[in-house]
Amino acid sequence: MVVVLVLFVGGILVFFGLKWIINAEVNRLANHAVEHFQKDRIESLIALVWSGEFDIGQKDNVIWTLGILEDKRALPLLDSFYIGEPCDHANAGSMVNTATGGKLPS
Repeated sequence: MVVVLVLFVGGILVFFGLKWIINAEVNRLANHAVEHFQKDRIESLIALVWSGEFDIGQKDNVIWTLGILEDKRALPLLDSFYIGEPCDHANAGSMVNTATGGKLPS
């Protein structure tokens, strides 16, 4: 019984710990975008993705953040990157860097 209780409490702590870490990263990325673009969180994150000032890794993190935030204003951007197949980020990043010098097409 004690082992089950310890595992249960441990699982809850891990869940809330991961949730806290994800929220902290979402807030960090959103605050950085707002400071840079001076718009609301969603508009600033979208502007960051289309900006030529950030690398593919930063943009990938922001796209993930937009998905976590679940704001409908981000759907057109997220839909534009959806291809219906599993994404190989390393390969996609290398292709984008080669083709555009690290900038997403605008």
